[in-house]
Amino acid sequence: MAKIESYRDYFNPANLAVLRKCNIKYQKAKECWNKEDWKKAIKLYNEFIEINTADASTFIEIGVAYYETKRMRLSQQNLERAKKLKPSNALLNYYLANIYSEKKEWKRAAACLDSINDDSDWAEKIRKLRKKISKEVKNE
Repeated sequence: MAKIESYRDYFNPANLAVLRKCNIKYQKAKECWNKEDWKKAIKLYNEFIEINTADASTFIEIGVAYYETKRMRLSQQNLERAKKLKPSNALLNYYLANIYSEKKEWKRAAACLDSINDDSDWAEKIRKLRKKISKEVKNE
């Protein structure tokens, strides 16, 4: 079976069947994610990733799901993978900043927050986390 490994693969007509399968899997995973059924969402996202490794949103959403289930190593791995595909995403940088904060990696956390546009939907949460991190960076 063909796999989606880059954005170019989305435009290859030979991948139409695989793209259809990806769409179905992603929709089911996203429904679980929206309901905060994290364990089921993780299972479905992992099935999706077996056939599509080019979708940043999937890595962000599975990273958040792992975070919400306290599986920080897997959360960080997926969020960092997403960052390579979509570096300025507010949601992924917010969660990565939280992970780095919990590990007391203050400069990495601050760098994530600095890459977020302050007018995003996350502005208030970002402001609070940035204040905490700034204090810790000064203490290093």
